[in-house]
Amino acid sequence: MHHFAMLHATETATSSPPSHVFKATGAPHHAAAIHLATIIPDDRFEARTQETASFAADTANAAFAFKKNTDPDSLMHHEAMADADRPLWLEGMDSKIKQLERMDCWDVIPRSQATKRVVPSTWACRRKRFPDGRVKKCRSRFCVRGDLEDEMDPWETYAPVVSASTVRLVLIMCLVFGLTTWCMDFTNAFVHAQLPKEDYYFIELPKGHATKDGSDCVLRLKRALHGSRGSPKRFFTVLKDSYIRRGFVQSKLDTCLFFKGDMMTLCYCDDHIVCCKDKSKAQRLMKELSAEFTLTDEGSLADYLGIHFETLPDGTF
Repeated sequence: MHHFAMLHATETATSSPPSHVFKATGAPHHAAAIHLATIIPDDRFEARTQETASFAADTANAAFAFKKNTDPDSLMHHEAMADADRPLWLEGMDSKIKQLERMDCWDVIPRSQATKRVVPSTWACRRKRFPDGRVKKCRSRFCVRGDLEDEMDPWETYAPVVSASTVRLVLIMCLVFGLTTWCMDFTNAFVHAQLPKEDYYFIELPKGHATKDGSDCVLRLKRALHGSRGSPKRFFTVLKDSYIRRGFVQSKLDTCLFFKGDMMTLCYCDDHIVCCKDKSKAQRLMKELSAEFTLTDEGSLADYLGIHFETLPDGTF
């Protein structure tokens, strides 16, 4: 159930909201959903407790806290709020919170019930572009401040990604054997990994959101979330087990390459390529995976890891 509301809801409101949108007295229309939250001042999210203040002191000593951002497409929360695309960032943040709540990512609990220290959260805003420079979308990702988590065993945080040489080799094989390529993207990839109860942890509410009654609450995470040190490995383990259950064999030379007959899959975090003779096999695989994961079917290979691929009339890339 939706427990938060955007502080800047006035900018995402429409003059004629759909019938399912609630209306708060003295507040703008907002499609936040089931529980319409009270809009509260932004300063409520800066430093509400002594514990949060101590975290702020820790980050003040980190070099990155003083480093000026020189990438115009990678923004922090306050930069996104001052950006020309602010309405798009707000829309993305609201959409992200709704997605995570639908996936039962957390419980909203009073701060007093947190049994571990509360880790700050943050927004990672990224403007994604097509290879020719056009804006593709403004993506807002809700993250854990993993740099402020307790130390973890490095073997519990390591997660492999496919090597560039494997990608080149597979594309060559596609040309030689006439294989069809198909791409799919795992939406909210890390969230598909559930946490055992003993590994539940606590984070601050997202900036720009509040509980319905304005009470001092935190999030108890039940699933892995971006930013947390252990999330990449947890997701890869879930993904690997899913492929193996479907009869795929993991390569011993590149652990992000899986085989099944004449079908291959390449994994780079949440971006995957499926290669096979029969396109229907790739579509069937995606249908099976979609029962377990939230997938986006991106069709035939065109862009992968920031590289644009074009299939020429003679079948070459």
